[in-house]
Amino acid sequence: MIDLQQYKAKRLERFNQLILLDEDGKVCQSCNTIFDTAIYLTKPIRQDIPFLDSIFEIIKQHNQHSIELLFSKVQSPFNKLKGVYDFTFSKISVKGKDYILWAIYDFTILYKDLVEYQQRYNELEIRKQLHHSVLGSIKKRRREQSDIKAMVEALNQGEENQEFDLNDSIQSVLNAFSYLENTNFEYFNSLGNKRLYGDITWFKFMLYHLLDHITTAYKTVTIKLNVTSNDTLSNTYLNLKLSFLGEIHQPHFFKIIFNNPNIAIDNLSIKEQALLSKLYSIQKTVHQYHGYLELKPDETYQNLQTTLAFSFHFKHINT
Repeated sequence: MIDLQQYKAKRLERFNQLILLDEDGKVCQSCNTIFDTAIYLTKPIRQDIPFLDSIFEIIKQHNQHSIELLFSKVQSPFNKLKGVYDFTFSKISVKGKDYILWAIYDFTILYKDLVEYQQRYNELEIRKQLHHSVLGSIKKRRREQSDIKAMVEALNQGEENQEFDLNDSIQSVLNAFSYLENTNFEYFNSLGNKRLYGDITWFKFMLYHLLDHITTAYKTVTIKLNVTSNDTLSNTYLNLKLSFLGEIHQPHFFKIIFNNPNIAIDNLSIKEQALLSKLYSIQKTVHQYHGYLELKPDETYQNLQTTLAFSFHFKHINT
């Protein structure tokens, strides 16, 4: 029979590294399983890792008898750690001198799978929530038959991954709003003609839905869309930030909700209730995509600044 403890230790060894640091942040000892720390025997490692440097004073003040400090899902903290890691820090004493024991756990593959699963689960939930509201709203607005058909297909089809051009895909969504008067788009894409792989139909539908809901609040509006990305391993996390600024249709509604958050729904008109429902739908949607919705009316409540940000996960295509 084999020694299971020893067998387990050998199997897990490549996912774990232990580093002993002095209180200046220099490496005193390391097993170097994940990365080589030789150059940090003479200079503080914290200088090259902004995340570690930012928490180092907290770690130094930590009590030896307290539980270890845990930092989960630390993503690409510096050039020798490109994946996703859990860090733990504890204070220990060796021959009467205090040291910091830093444990690194490489969970890159595990977290990658969890992120992809969570995103797919969120997308299915959002599809379910939006199915009735979107199909109902398209009957009340002027749409080309092709637009309506595309939205219905996006709601009812399953995942359909394909390679696509990012710039062309986003521009096609913005073009769908060309019929709106007094709406101006400013589109900034620092990524150029980046090609990605994923469920482009659902991505375009989500962007369309969010723009559609917010533009209904404005009489005139300028919309700035800024697109950036965060690449990790073979994945691209597409970050979208939209800024809306303009005159709104229902200033009285925004004055009510900002000055009286406990307002009874019966005190709102049908149009105001519908707008509140749309804003709630946006808030819930972008939250599930690790984003946020921020509303800032001016002192007259005639004009509204809206900021919308969220991220979308795709496969990265190396060029």
